[in-house]
Parts: sequence; structure tokens; C-alpha cells
Amino acid sequence: MTDAGDEAALTREDADGATQAPRKRAVWIALLAVVGATACVYWNAGNLGFVNLDDPQYVYENAEVERGLTLEGVQWAFTTFHASNWHPLTWLSHMVDVQIFGIEPGPHHVVNVLLHLVASLLLFAFLYRATRQPWRSTAVAVLFTVHPLHVESVAWISERKDVLSAVFWMATCLAYVEYARRPNGPRYALVVVGTAVGLLAKSMGVTLPFVLLLLDYWPLRRLEGGPGLARRIGRVALEKVPLFALAAASSAVTYLSQSRGGAVAQTLGIEGTLGFAGRVANALLSYVLYLLKAAWPSDLAALYPHPGLAATGLPAWKGVVSGAILAVITVVILREARRRPYLPVGWFWYIGTLVPVIGLVQVGLQGMADRYTYLPLIGIFMAVTWFAADLASGSVWRRRALGAVAVLVLAALVVVAHRQVGYWRDSFTLFHHAISVTDENWLAWRNLGGAYQDENLQGKAIPCFEESLRLWPYAGETWNALAISYSSVGRHEEAVKAFREAVQFQPEDAATWFNFAIECAGQGRWDEVAQIEPRLRALSPALWGRLSSILERGAR
Repeated sequence: MTDAGDEAALTREDADGATQAPRKRAVWIALLAVVGATACVYWNAGNLGFVNLDDPQYVYENAEVERGLTLEGVQWAFTTFHASNWHPLTWLSHMVDVQIFGIEPGPHHVVNVLLHLVASLLLFAFLYRATRQPWRSTAVAVLFTVHPLHVESVAWISERKDVLSAVFWMATCLAYVEYARRPNGPRYALVVVGTAVGLLAKSMGVTLPFVLLLLDYWPLRRLEGGPGLARRIGRVALEKVPLFALAAASSAVTYLSQSRGGAVAQTLGIEGTLGFAGRVANALLSYVLYLLKAAWPSDLAALYPHPGLAATGLPAWKGVVSGAILAVITVVILREARRRPYLPVGWFWYIGTLVPVIGLVQVGLQGMADRYTYLPLIGIFMAVTWFAADLASGSVWRRRALGAVAVLVLAALVVVAHRQVGYWRDSFTLFHHAISVTDENWLAWRNLGGAYQDENLQGKAIPCFEESLRLWPYAGETWNALAISYSSVGRHEEAVKAFREAVQFQPEDAATWFNFAIECAGQGRWDEVAQIEPRLRALSPALWGRLSSILERGAR
């Protein structure tokens, strides 16, 4: 198809009857719907606080961010791996927030909501420009705005990288639509720049070139048969080479930063526990669970421990059944591809964009996470919306019935999402909720204990840490936290035992060795201090020097 043909495809009349109303009015209604839906879900976001899940590392205990926007901070953002990540644009956004608002959490949350709103509006703009179907585009944008699975990305300050990268993702898709309609150098440059900047916010953008290829198939229809098909395929493929090169570079940097930060399975010490077969099984299971939670968003939690780390492990049959379900869905969709090309585009958007976070390379201790669906579910929303509209076409009554059902579904999602936002009020609320809706959630118990520990409520912190270790006794970080709480209440013998467990499971963590040495010195266990000192000196000369100074002052 020629460029003129692409233009004709993009300006095709809306088959669902939306063209009966002026397009300008439809666009204004869409914008009001997206803004109103966002406001209904997140109107109280400014009252939320920090949580002890990454927020200390990202904002209120991050010395570089706390200084606001400085030249030194900019250099740090681009040259440092921190919190197992390299995303300089995200760091700069946090610095700007601190520069303007200080460390108060409320305005940081409001900025997240505004970025989410901008991403939603750009999603509508991209779909509308690509398809000329305002009502379907509105439905997808509102679903993206209000779905409860997306609350984590918006209501969690540390997930600024999600909403920020989404803005550039949607802007790049919009720029690509304009380029596909009238290809030229400046428009292509916008696509490349948008991809690159989005990767500076979060490496999730590595799948964007793949998504642009899907858009070439539908709705842009640049790969339809006819004269010159081979030439058009070659052009479309060549266009993506620089984008895939950017994605490859970002993937390499991300893997390096997460490895050095100790977030990958090997450096976490769980590689043997989570073998490749177990990771594949969990990946297949997660694909299905995300679909179920998208359809029925209940029991959502900030942390889902990897089922392979549970006492019972992950039964192999769950992976097999999940794989079979995915295979059946894929076959059905491919059989419908010619009649309904939006189905394979939406499905493979979902499957493909989840690949970096589905756990084939295990990063962190979670089995899945709501935030991972932030961009992938757009594909499902597109497929479901277009399919439902197609089924309702040709009958006024079916269209009215579909409209009524859509309003009810969206209203229910708004209610559930707004309630989900409230769980992010503080760490106590967040992790009590996670414990109540999940099983054997040792990660939530650990973070709940940390919240009590931060408030110096050691009597409440200790049972939380003990329960966490009962469920998963191999976490050095939890042993270290328990040891500190034991020491704070005078249970020094138990503290020493806990520190011994902690350094066994995280022998390269200098802070744990330092805490262990201080505890031993306080009890006069000088032989153990002498054994710790060489190890601490090798791991962190700075902490070793600090320990020496403390011991010298104590001796005097």
C-alpha cells in the first residue's frame, strides 16, 4: 500500500456510528471523560504519604535527591547505578519535585497523578489519530486511567518511572502515527528521540520498537498485501533498526545495574532455588493471573512473593495448564486475524511488552507485580474494546446495551481503584492489606516489621520479622532487621545469633557486618569483633574506619 493508501486507511469512517456526531464534540467528550475519571480515582492522592518500599532509596533518604536539582545531582543521575537501576530522567524528576515542593509526599503524589493523566490523554490522541474512532479510543484511555491494577504505578512515589516513561511511550506512538502517514526526516527523528528519552525514564521502553511493528500491521496497515509489499516490509524493518539498537543498549545497561545492585537471582542467592524451569512456569502462570486480575481486580497487593520461594513451591502443573491456556488463546486469535486484525495486535502487545518483567530473568523476590501491567494491558483493552464494538455494530439496541454495560463496568472500576488508592496511605495500611489478601507473604511481613521498627515500636516489629523468617528463613536482610530489633530491647544473645544468620545469607553486605561488629563490641565479644574487622575492611573501608573510630572512643 502506498503512503496515499496509508492515509486512506487512517481516515476511514468510524464503523461504530460515531461519525453521526461532530468529531470535535466527540474529542471534547473524550477529554472530559479521561480527566473526570482520573479525578474520581485519585482525588485524595495528595493526602497519601511515603511508604518504606523503595521510597527511602528514591526520595527521603537519598542524599542526592534531597538536595533538589543541582549540577552534581545531574551528573550523579547519569553516571550512577542506584537502587539497582539506571534511569537518569526519573532521578531528575524526583529532584525537580524536591526543588519545588520539598520532601512533603503529597505534592510528589499529585505529580504522579498528573503524569498519569497526560499519558492517558496521549493514549487517546494516539489511538484516535491512528484509527479515527473516538469512542473506542476513549474507552481504552479511560480503562487505562481507572483500572485498579494501574493504581500501584500512580499511587507509589517510587514508581514515578512508570508514569514518566508512559508519557514518552504514548508521545512516541503518536509521533509514529504522524510519521507513518507522511514519512520524512523530522518526524522520524521525533520517534527516535521519544524512544531514547523514554528509555532514560525506565527500561520498559525496550519493547516499544516491537509495538511499533504491531501498529504497522494494524491500525496503520502498512503491511497489507499488494504491489510493492516486499519493498514496504524492507522499509518498515529498516526504520526499526535504530530503535532496536537503543533497546539493546538499554537492556544491557539495565541488566548490569540490576546485577551490581544485587537484584538478579544469582546475586540474590536464589538462583539454585529458582531454576530456569521454575521461572518459565511462573512466567506462564503470571500471564494468566494478570488476565484474571484485569477481568476481576480483587486481592491486589503491593507485594506478591515468588511462589517458587514458598514452602510448598510452585507445582509444575500450574505452569503446564497456564501454558495450555495461553496457547489456546493464541490459536483462536490467529484464526481471527484476517477478519479482526486488532485481536493479534492487542494480544501480542500484551505478551510482548511483559517479556522484560515476566521473570525469565528473575529480578527481585516478587513473583509478579501490579505495576508490570501498566503498559501491557493497553493491548488487552484495545482488543476487548474493538471486539465488543464490532459485536454491537449494525444494531442501535446492541450499541446502546454495550454503552450501558461499559458505563457500569467503568463505574465499578473507579470504585475499586479509588479504594485501592487508599491502601497506599502509609506503610502500615499497605502491608496489613497485603498480608490480608495473600498467603505466606513473607515480604509484606518484613516490610510491616520495618514500618514498626522505623517508629521504634520494637515489640510489634519483632513478631513481624519472626513471622517473615518462619515463611522464608533465607533472607539476610530480614535477619539483620530482626537482630537490630532484638538489640534495641536488650535481647543481645538473640541479636548475635540473628546477625550470624544475616551475614551467612548476605556475606557481601558491609552494613550487616558493621551492625554485627557493633553488637559484639557492646557485649565485649572482642574475639568476634577481631574476626569481623578484616572482612569489613575489605568490603567497605569507610565503614571499617567508622567502626575503628567508634571502638577508639569507647576505649577512651
